[in-house]
Amino acid sequence: MSGSPRVRGARTWVLTGVLGAVLLAAAGCSGSTSGTTAPTTVPSSPSTTTPASTSTTQPGKDAVVFVSVGGNIDVYSSQPPFDRQRVVAAGTAPDGSEPHGQICFLPDGSRRFVVAETRSTQAGRPNRAGFGLYQLTGDDVGTYRVARLGGVDDPAASNDGGTTTYGCAFLPDGRLFTTVVGSTAGTPTGQLTEWFPPFTAARATHCTIATGLATPGGLAADRSGGIEVAVSRAPGAGVWRYSGSFPTSASACGALTPPTTTPADRATGPATVSSGLTATLLVAAGGHGLGAPAAVAASADGKGIVVTSPPDGVIDAFDLQGKFVSTLLAPKAGEQLGATPRASGSPFGVAVNADGAVFYADPGLIRTADGTVTPGLRVGSLRRITVSNGTAAAPQVVNGRLPAPDGLGIFDPTSASGGSASVA
Repeated sequence: MSGSPRVRGARTWVLTGVLGAVLLAAAGCSGSTSGTTAPTTVPSSPSTTTPASTSTTQPGKDAVVFVSVGGNIDVYSSQPPFDRQRVVAAGTAPDGSEPHGQICFLPDGSRRFVVAETRSTQAGRPNRAGFGLYQLTGDDVGTYRVARLGGVDDPAASNDGGTTTYGCAFLPDGRLFTTVVGSTAGTPTGQLTEWFPPFTAARATHCTIATGLATPGGLAADRSGGIEVAVSRAPGAGVWRYSGSFPTSASACGALTPPTTTPADRATGPATVSSGLTATLLVAAGGHGLGAPAAVAASADGKGIVVTSPPDGVIDAFDLQGKFVSTLLAPKAGEQLGATPRASGSPFGVAVNADGAVFYADPGLIRTADGTVTPGLRVGSLRRITVSNGTAAAPQVVNGRLPAPDGLGIFDPTSASGGSASVA
């Protein structure tokens, strides 16, 4: 691996957050996937995702895809012709908040969702970060309306204007997990935080679940009650699973202690984990072109996960034991990151629809003449990988010429729940 490339300035909420860390940590390895084969199969079978009560309707047909892009939130139909509507405009929040990152719908059918936010300096206060709570109304793309109900600062992010938040995931009872990205180089300072409902006030109670993570990004909740976290850089780059008895209230927060893992995992993993929980390195970075895991989503049938690596241009699928299943997306053999984006983009945020289709946010990474790796100017995209008889097709551009989209969420109006943002 060559020395880390420089990352030129852009909007703070992207490049000083998880994307900046991904680039600094791993973009020097770009092109390492040249020997990766074309996408083959996915871990879930489309035939297993259709509920018996709706067997004549294509699963996920009415779902919509929410995208964080340039401080805005857009929503798209999940099926062609991919109708689009802007539901949150950058700069319209009274406290200067701008959404970014993963989008997660509460599992209670309320049509509320959370998304990471960064709040700009106001009245001498430093930049702050946390998550915002939003209410969705409407019936379809073109009729949706979104109202921001409020925002909550994460103290681990708010104490340092140089860090931000990104990922989210819900357990079935409404407990929320989020990531603080932490430092983008040097000593790992990322965290995993648990928040307790109800989310109705500007303040929300929470526990710190894990500290010392090296740039954590996207999250997924699995059907066994575990939380998967993508960690982008060493030490401990890969996908970690946190499992056990998560606290049920702020008063039940466990003491932070060295994690219960194997000695090898402990040497490279989080510094501390809440007592009673186990941290397991489910997927180690480096294999199958997965150099810098940035986001993770549950497969349609809940039996696996998909993981992105933006600088490598790779999406890989694994089962819930961490066994490699297939490569869903990879650059053409020999294709290097250069002055124009790769043909298939740089997958960052990811979400899986109930029909097995994989959506990914492509920030449009390029490498400039001086070695800087950065999102190009409005060359990002939203793309979809469909599945037919267990085989992944070439990615389809849903929309292009976007300003560095970085996070996704899926909402199914028929159940008022959120795709990969909830337990599969």
